[in-house]
Amino acid sequence: MKFSVPRKRHPEAVAAVGAGVAAIKNSKALTVLTMAALALPGLGGTVFRAQAASPSETFQLNHRYTNYREGNDRMRVDVNSTSVVVPLGDRFQLSGNFEHDTYAGATPAFSAPKNMFDVVSQASGGVLDIFFNMLKKPAIVEGILEAGQRGLSGAEQAIAGIDSTLQRAVPSGIKPVEYLVKHPRENRYSGSATASYFFDDVTLALTGGQSTEPDYKSSFGFANLNWEVNQKLTTLNAGYGYAVDDISSIVVDNIGGKRDTHTVQFGLSQVTGKNSLFLSNVTYTRANGFLSNPYKLVHIRGEITAEEYFSFTTEFGKTIDSVTNLIPAGIEVFHENRPDLREQWSVSNRLVQYVPLTDASIHFDYRFYTDSWNINSHTFEVNWLQPVHSWLIRPNFRYYSQGDADFFAPFFLTPRQDGFYTSDFRLSSYGAISAGIQINKDFNRRVSLRGGFEYTFRRASLKMGGSKDDYADFNFYFTNVAVLFRF
Repeated sequence: MKFSVPRKRHPEAVAAVGAGVAAIKNSKALTVLTMAALALPGLGGTVFRAQAASPSETFQLNHRYTNYREGNDRMRVDVNSTSVVVPLGDRFQLSGNFEHDTYAGATPAFSAPKNMFDVVSQASGGVLDIFFNMLKKPAIVEGILEAGQRGLSGAEQAIAGIDSTLQRAVPSGIKPVEYLVKHPRENRYSGSATASYFFDDVTLALTGGQSTEPDYKSSFGFANLNWEVNQKLTTLNAGYGYAVDDISSIVVDNIGGKRDTHTVQFGLSQVTGKNSLFLSNVTYTRANGFLSNPYKLVHIRGEITAEEYFSFTTEFGKTIDSVTNLIPAGIEVFHENRPDLREQWSVSNRLVQYVPLTDASIHFDYRFYTDSWNINSHTFEVNWLQPVHSWLIRPNFRYYSQGDADFFAPFFLTPRQDGFYTSDFRLSSYGAISAGIQINKDFNRRVSLRGGFEYTFRRASLKMGGSKDDYADFNFYFTNVAVLFRF
């Protein structure tokens, strides 16, 4: 089973202000902005892909532990990440990252009307088993008896009983109820390596890696190019990434597939004054193939009628494909079906301003995202970076708002003509408010300790303009601690 935080992580890149700070004459501003550039990026915050202008001067070893928890003891995730940076001469650098995740708990599989009977079948999509399980439901037995009292018999009773029960389950202004599915503890292993070469004004970095877990395998690569111009006051950045993923299910054999993902990215960092920097990043992603989640289900009223359910028991030559393109998982419950193409665009902007009064810097971030599934989102974030001797304290605040996908609904009262459905809460409309703090401590030139905490309130009502869904409200938090060694 999957959780709501992305599992596959490409190597992180810190904010790129190093290209311009050399031109800043104010020594305090230089120190503060440099510390801002080297600070750990905020969890879930905007990431600007960029590279330092020269190799690291020391060998670095970093280990970070991250803990993720959802409210009501739903999902829990533990991530251990180890990274190394190895400088090789004045122009070449190797770096690597290895991650081990463990995750367990419960995650929403689908939602249904509050007055719906127990609809999930453990038959893993076997329509005959689903039908016979259906006949065991007290509500359907009651409907069959009612049909018998009206003078119907045999197949007519079964069909009429099923149909009347399904009709009674149609809600009228009833709030949807989420059905959580528990799963055992699982592990994910991921590794990547990056080779960087530093020319006079150009840096080229090539990254490759793999991520493996029982039902998800990914191979990915990324090429990144930085070019310093305008007397190093401006840095241009371009990148291309490619990933091949193989998705399967440990529950149902006949669901899953492969997908290819292409990502193109362009960025700019610009010194706008002796105390300020501006960064901007544009990203386009095209994913093609199996884009559904094999564990997400959806309730659809009428996708298979009572007569069609019954026909599978009387006409054994009849196949499910002749009735629906979806894979059944219970009474009027199916595995979700998303389009096999998704195009995504995002624009991220950051303004970094030195504050002489407190010897600090402040980051203002805004990100706009849109995709071909008609999801639009806005992210606003503020980070304050305050150095105190050998400490760097960074409180942050973030607001996020998104609209829902074209084919999303908590449940469907009629089939859609295009055949696409999802009730995945991550594709619903909602807003989220996050607040946290990150603290870095340099003990000496060799050892640094970093830790942080961030708490998020996710509510449908927090969306810009509000949301009518009132769906899948919950809280979650991150904690992280890391130790960095330099040799």
